Amino acid sequence: MKKCPFCAELIQDEAIKCRYCGSMLTGASAVRPPDATSGSWQQEVRGLLAQGQKIAAIKLVREQTGAGLKDAKDFVEAIEGGQTPPIPMPAVKLSQGGGCTTVLIAILLALILFAYFSR
Repeated sequence: MKKCPFCAELIQDEAIKCRYCGSMLTGASAVRPPDATSGSWQQEVRGLLAQGQKIAAIKLVREQTGAGLKDAKDFVEAIEGGQTPPIPMPAVKLSQGGGCTTVLIAILLALILFAYFSR
């Protein structure tokens, strides 16, 4: 067994083409296919898909890009379908807090006004 020089997956010593990333490994044609010129994490996504680990691939995309679940899933499924999708954008983060605080202040204000006007 040897490691593919492009995606680092273990492959047979006699292999002339990596079964994970599709790279040619012999002679002058030892090059990556056009759609495999992306970053190492994208090659790892392809490797995970080749091993049937779709959920792990989606998780990796989310970790590497900050994308939301749907965007990461769409990205992985496009790769699975043989496409070269654009890298998903980070998910928009909604501000945390403030919602409960605003409600509590409104309730407190309503109680104060009720106590003041009920005299």
